[in-house]
Amino acid sequence: MPRLLVTIVTLAWALWFGSLFTLFVVVSSLFKTFAADPETAGKAASAIFQRFEYLQLGLAAAALLGTFTWRIIAPRGRITLLFALFALSAVAQCYVAIRVNPELERMRVDHLTHSARFKRLHGVSMMTCAAEAALLLLGGLALSTRGEDQPTAD
Repeated sequence: MPRLLVTIVTLAWALWFGSLFTLFVVVSSLFKTFAADPETAGKAASAIFQRFEYLQLGLAAAALLGTFTWRIIAPRGRITLLFALFALSAVAQCYVAIRVNPELERMRVDHLTHSARFKRLHGVSMMTCAAEAALLLLGGLALSTRGEDQPTAD
């Protein structure tokens, strides 16, 4: 059972971290490609953010449930740390998805993307996502550290 949990947690983490990294690359590419038409880039980015939010929240749930179960079966400090890093990352993702992005979307639809409030919220979103990525990177390092709680190859 621990081997299955390690696999589930590792896969959830890899997809979560990878999708967050992909989101950064795709959205920045959109705004560079459509530099002459930022409204089109913003509309496309908005649709991408909405889809990625569902993906990331689902992957966060899988990572948290898998790590929680793993922690119950093998109570080790490293697994507790991993769960804490995933939980903080999930809180960051929830904050952006529930509080920040909906307001940014309303402002985009109302053509307020040049307002000071939009710029401030966009900065909050970027910093929160960067913090989430950093926490997930630390989680990946904790996950990859070989410990006595990880199963060995047969």
